[in-house]
Amino acid sequence: MCKNLKHLFKIIFFVIIHQNLAYSIDINDGGTTTTKQTFTSANTTLTISNSSTLSNALNNMININGQSNGTVIIEAGSLAETTGTKSNTINGASASNLTITNSGTIISASSKAINFTDVETGSLMNKSGGIIKAKTNTISMLENTGTTDDITINNYGTIFASDDDDAGTNTIKSDDDSSNITINNFKGGHI
Repeated sequence: MCKNLKHLFKIIFFVIIHQNLAYSIDINDGGTTTTKQTFTSANTTLTISNSSTLSNALNNMININGQSNGTVIIEAGSLAETTGTKSNTINGASASNLTITNSGTIISASSKAINFTDVETGSLMNKSGGIIKAKTNTISMLENTGTTDDITINNYGTIFASDDDDAGTNTIKSDDDSSNITINNFKGGHI
């Protein structure tokens, strides 16, 4: 009986530990990775560094997948992009407590380099030298089926939409249902 009880406590202990672990994905080989990165658990961090590239003709190249406490870091000299006619380089839809820090380049060939739709609490830090670009709606903070609330964008770099022929093109797009949106464009920043 005592042996079985000890075994049960070990199982419970490992389950508790597993649920609180942070998961890390590192792309740092200096080459090009074409595999879509999908967060499968909360507390996941994706870092692209060492002049590495994440690129493919796929939607949602970095898919936060509705997870909480996700972090995406793109370091100087590194790139995350969708190519062809694809969108949502970083798709944070329905996530909570999402943090994105960019010192490199984020490009969407079509719309939404960063998608904050239905995100509850999120932050974007685009550091000096950081570039965020899409054809249209470079950063989207719309409400669809959930709540878009408490998003802060701090820009020291460059954020722009390249399609100047379309009157509906927005660099940063929000709607009346989104709340507590703060955009700070600091000295040296361009939107």
